[in-house]
Amino acid sequence: MVPAILGCVPAGPDLLATAHAMLPDVVTLRRTVPGTIVFLGARPAELDPVTAPQNHSNRVVFDEPPMALGAAMYAAVALRHHAR
Repeated sequence: MVPAILGCVPAGPDLLATAHAMLPDVVTLRRTVPGTIVFLGARPAELDPVTAPQNHSNRVVFDEPPMALGAAMYAAVALRHHAR
């Protein structure tokens, strides 16, 4: 994982458990193959997180700036890995 990203993400002891509940196959693979799990929030601030449509809904709305940040982050991770 890129160290700069670690400083940007609030990590706690429940993070892996939460990831496993949401992405069990990815977490199982991650225990065997080095990698990174990233949660990128892009819900507009004015929407209630409890009632806002979820990612796979046809009514979901994304806030665009976090999407650009996520794309830049993934590109930086890939470039850093490729440079090794």
